[in-house]
Amino acid sequence: MENPKEFKKQIEKIISELNTQGLDFRLIELERHPLKQAKYYRKGRSTVEIANAINSLKAKGCNFLAQCIESVGPQTGNKKITWVYPGFSWHQWEEAADIWWFHNDKFVTDAEAIIGGIKGYELLAKTGIKYNLTSGYYWKTQDAVHLQNRKHGVKSYFEDQEVDFYMEQKYSNDLNNYLNNKKDWWTELDHSEELLNLNCIH
Repeated sequence: MENPKEFKKQIEKIISELNTQGLDFRLIELERHPLKQAKYYRKGRSTVEIANAINSLKAKGCNFLAQCIESVGPQTGNKKITWVYPGFSWHQWEEAADIWWFHNDKFVTDAEAIIGGIKGYELLAKTGIKYNLTSGYYWKTQDAVHLQNRKHGVKSYFEDQEVDFYMEQKYSNDLNNYLNNKKDWWTELDHSEELLNLNCIH
């Protein structure tokens, strides 16, 4: 695993550099719990699709990740907002950040917006690249708010069972607490509805 503290320092430098230009960029999310990723994954998917995903993970020996998807239960919303299983987003590794652009204290939802002659999300992407990060702005399935430490996805670096093992080591206590209490303690950080018009969540 890379050093999450160093990644966070880079993100803070990027935001500071942009904001000294009179812009308003804010770090919204860095670490995202796999239970929250599971909640995002279940949005817009049928019971059959979710069952297939759970069974596929179990067949690969990824029982912890399968349990994350299973445990959060059905989610509201008809639109799919992510194609990424829990554990396979760099947010779970603290190597990705979602940074929102605000204007007049309102979240700018148009990825191609130009305000005051500045194309904010493109500038965010270019600044991230200058710091050797990867930007979701240029992806085919655009994620304009997203910067990550590595060039490719988690699957390019780790086998499925390695991901499951690491996630279980890091988050098993949280999953057990959730199963015991059934408290959606991460929902206060859930901005998924606001993101629907902007991008896909990675």
